Amino acid sequence: MLFKLLFPTENFCYFCKDDTPYLEGRLCRDCRDNYEPMHRGFLLRDDSIERVYASVFYNSFARELVHQFKFNDKSYLYEPIAHMMHMTIIEESLTDFDLIVPVPIHWRKEAIRGYNQSQLLAEELSRRTGIPVDKKSLVKSSWTKEQNRLTKYQREENLKGSFSIKDGASMSGRRILLIDDIYTTGNTLKSCASQLKKAGAKEVTGLVFATMNG
Repeated sequence: MLFKLLFPTENFCYFCKDDTPYLEGRLCRDCRDNYEPMHRGFLLRDDSIERVYASVFYNSFARELVHQFKFNDKSYLYEPIAHMMHMTIIEESLTDFDLIVPVPIHWRKEAIRGYNQSQLLAEELSRRTGIPVDKKSLVKSSWTKEQNRLTKYQREENLKGSFSIKDGASMSGRRILLIDDIYTTGNTLKSCASQLKKAGAKEVTGLVFATMNG
């Protein structure tokens, strides 16, 4: 009781900090109105990953939400973001998977940030769906620059050889839902999916929170 009085969270919007009873996914009605929902998939036509699903269009609100989540120590924002991603899972019936796998970040970057944002999303989606999450098999084996600061060509070069499967791990016959926060060029998801397929995965499908692909 004392904790709730000192740190009220039940009617507290995680983004604008408004105190309101009209919360959904930890966001108030005004903040939710800033979303441009998509909840649909698009084809990549890649050998490793054929389709990616996105929850919202990457507008200024989604951009600021993700920025606060990733770079301003607001790890709790995984809840409203995962809420929208779970809506996509429901609307698109994305339930026929053996594993949920988050896109990894390098261990040094995780130590600096304090968490891997995609892992927080994957764990919450696993809790909501009952699909197990594997956060250890796929690893970021080399340090790379932030993708959002690079050109399309630089992004491709930046990720070459940066992901790998942990020694002894096998994805044999597994249908995998690969989780990330943003889709831009698709290079990150393609690189991760390539390693998962090499490890024996039967199928890899992507799910992201936001994309600029209309």
